[in-house]
Order: sequence, then structure tokens, then C-alpha cells
Amino acid sequence: MFKSYITFIVLVALLAFTITSCKTKPKQDQEVKTVIRKGNFTNSVNTSDWTINSATVKDSILFLDISYIPPCSNHSFDLIADGKMSKGIPPQISIELVHNIEKKSYCKNSKKKREVLRFNINPLRVNGQSKIILVLNDGKLVEFNYFPFVSID
Repeated sequence: MFKSYITFIVLVALLAFTITSCKTKPKQDQEVKTVIRKGNFTNSVNTSDWTINSATVKDSILFLDISYIPPCSNHSFDLIADGKMSKGIPPQISIELVHNIEKKSYCKNSKKKREVLRFNINPLRVNGQSKIILVLNDGKLVEFNYFPFVSID
């Protein structure tokens, strides 16, 4: 009787483990976009519908933790570099996060959403430098340290 009781407990535990492990799906990697390089910024960016909570760089990827109110239509975020670089050491490059919205309308009862965007910032490397400072829309400064002293084009 004692053996059958232990066997029953083990089977129930295995069944519970199997059921809970099937429900957890592996996280899919979020898309990593590449920074867009272009000339002067053509329009001022309206940041009233989103905010940058934090910005960090790891392995040439800029992680932007943002909060925004999702629109009812399709939307996306792009990171644009203005192509200008300050002459300081290390050099500073201005970048802007742009929220592209198909139709500027918000659904009723839309709640703020928090998301981490990822951008490959390798195209911003500067020859002869091992570090640059990225200046975001809201004036936040982010260090991008890299090695060796070459750019990747």
C-alpha cells in the first residue's frame, strides 16, 4: 500500500510538472532594427505620445525602454541619426526616436504600454575612436564604447 501511495504522488507530480512546462512558451527574440543614417532632421519630433524611460548599450545594440499610448492603427518606431558629429572627445552624435503612425488616432481606454526597442548602432561608429556619445531626443546621453578603432560600413 505504501509503494502504491508513493507511486501515485510521483505520477501526480510528474503530471503537474508536464502540464505547467507545456504552458510556458519560449520567448521569441524581439526584432533588432538598424539605425537610419540621413542628413538633417526634417521635422521636429512629437514626443507627447511616448517617453524614453531608460537607454543602455550592450554589444552594439541600443536598448530603449519606452512607454507609449498605442494607436489604433499600425505603427512602428525608427531611430534616425542626423549625420552630424560634434568635434569633442569623445564625439557626440544626435539621434532621434521617431514614432511612425499610420493614422493618428487613439482607441478609447488605451492604456500606456511599456516596451523595449532594440537598435543596431554599429553604423554610427567613428574611425579612430573607441567611444561616442549618443544624444537622444530628450537630451539623454548614452555612451557607446567599442573596440577596435575602426568603423563598420
